[in-house]
Amino acid sequence: MASLTRIISDDEFGIVLLRKSGRSRGLSIRVRTRSTREGARVTVSMPVLAPFQAGVSYLESKRDWIRRALASQDARTEKAVCEGRAQEPVRDGLRISTLSCRILFRAEAALKNKAVIYNGMDDEGNPLRTISFPSSWTDGSGNVTDVAIEKWLGDVLADVLRQEAKVYLPARLEMLACRFGFKYAKVFIKHNLTNWGSCSSKGNINLNLNLLRLPEYLADYVILHELCHLREPNHGPGFHALLGRILTEHFNIAPHPDDSGFEEALSAGEVEHWFRKEIARWRLM
Repeated sequence: MASLTRIISDDEFGIVLLRKSGRSRGLSIRVRTRSTREGARVTVSMPVLAPFQAGVSYLESKRDWIRRALASQDARTEKAVCEGRAQEPVRDGLRISTLSCRILFRAEAALKNKAVIYNGMDDEGNPLRTISFPSSWTDGSGNVTDVAIEKWLGDVLADVLRQEAKVYLPARLEMLACRFGFKYAKVFIKHNLTNWGSCSSKGNINLNLNLLRLPEYLADYVILHELCHLREPNHGPGFHALLGRILTEHFNIAPHPDDSGFEEALSAGEVEHWFRKEIARWRLM
């Protein structure tokens, strides 16, 4: 069978992914905040019977739109990084706080062509995971200069988050499920760029390891959202009524943001809407 995917190198956009799909009825372009595993931020989707050259031509016709979309996404991501809602590029001294531990990136002159992970405690007594890597990979300011190496270190970070998430998230899920009387089948920890969590028709809960980077109240919101899908599979009125009731009950006693808008939404029974807007401001890595 002929391949349904082709990777091309564009002088302006770098790696571009051309993907055929049986669900595509026409040509479309998706611009991502983060690169795919293939290194592409731009993906052209097309019907299975369309020639790849049609995708290349469509890319050319949409070049101005893609340029504006990438610039807009980069601006939003830069703002999110400044506000702590998106992951900074890996560099020497980068510190990341998660729900279960602190993570530190440290450049070491003695290391050669490898990264080493150390487990310890920080000055405040919190678990500390230190990812050490060769200082030869950085410039004078401690920034990682090679894009491929930075991406590889990002994968190391994802592995550390996955290890932590496999301990923290199932325990949090079980606690919330027991409190509100939900019964699920299995829990899986995933790493993807499209959603924070999902619930399958078999009753399995999928949680994104990125939840560890969120404040606890947002992670709880995602978990409760997926638990509600065990009873209400779609996003109909029954689902929103159930989720709204459970969120109100939970956050009347659980720690929540010190925000007047949240308090107003809680009092008005519109807390789900507040959470939807807040989670949309965060960026997956």
